[in-house]
Amino acid sequence: MRLEDHRNLWKYNETLINWLQSQKCTYTDWIIIITFYTALHKMDELIHQKYPDYDKRNETRRATGHAYRNKMVNKYYKSVHSKYDSLYRLSRKLRYEQRKLKAEIHFTYFQIIEALFELIFALENRKDKLLWFYISFSPYKKNFRRIGKVASGITDFLFKDVDLPFGKVIPLIQYIFYFGAFFPISDTDMKNNLEMIKRILILFAKDFSDRNEYNAYKHSLRFYHSPIWLEFGEILNGDKTKPILNMNAEDSFTFLCKNQDGNIDLRTKAFDPNRDYKMIALCHNLIQNVINLRKRSFFTPNEKAKACMFNKLDLISINKRKDTFIELKSTIFWKIDK
Repeated sequence: MRLEDHRNLWKYNETLINWLQSQKCTYTDWIIIITFYTALHKMDELIHQKYPDYDKRNETRRATGHAYRNKMVNKYYKSVHSKYDSLYRLSRKLRYEQRKLKAEIHFTYFQIIEALFELIFALENRKDKLLWFYISFSPYKKNFRRIGKVASGITDFLFKDVDLPFGKVIPLIQYIFYFGAFFPISDTDMKNNLEMIKRILILFAKDFSDRNEYNAYKHSLRFYHSPIWLEFGEILNGDKTKPILNMNAEDSFTFLCKNQDGNIDLRTKAFDPNRDYKMIALCHNLIQNVINLRKRSFFTPNEKAKACMFNKLDLISINKRKDTFIELKSTIFWKIDK
């Protein structure tokens, strides 16, 4: 690459960064990555000015180009090396490790849902002080089946009557999430609040019930993570053509799984890390209610404790997925009958 090529590239990158910032671009990770490549071409230009054969030498080290460049920056431009190296490491983290982080967020969502339902099922018998015991020896397979029933809308058990010592009767769902707490709100508001929690639990259960990608991820087999774009058909749009249907997902998992007939399917399933994060926060708030109100009641009854209400929650907005692509499935191996 010629010296002027480096100059043109860093100037182009700076123009792009300024435009992205003027548009209040929220993809700050890509602004940081472009900033690094701007710095890279600036350093290449400076080094090229001192050592005209630098690019040729760096070309022979294609596999370790960054390492050689970093060495040259450290040797001849020590005053900026630490900042350049920090920017280099950050850009690598954002570019190559971000997908790993997104996957971790997605599967943390599965784990926190499981924790929430374990608490709910353990508290069903109302032996709160033995909660640790019931969670430690949980019939998890049975609980998985119960979560599947919740996903199909079977939530009657949450509204069984619980008789309190002073004669008041409340539904189990209120006992679980608002233990020993009474709020200055109307019965209608509390009813709407509990109804919203029921809707949230059904949504959690639906997400948790399909765990094929979670199992594939845990075993680090038959699994990979990538964006996907699909286009179907063509129609005329002026002098050009455009697809009839366009589906895409910035993040998706592709993995192998057995279907009900015993055949092997290749499934590609989209996920939304932003939605996962919001749902994790929602699940955390419910778990926090369960734990904090019991801690207050058992250990510090004279102190106040915070509890979340959900009757004004915009669940539709939280649950909205950003991508148009949801799932693609194809059978790649058929079971052979003996």
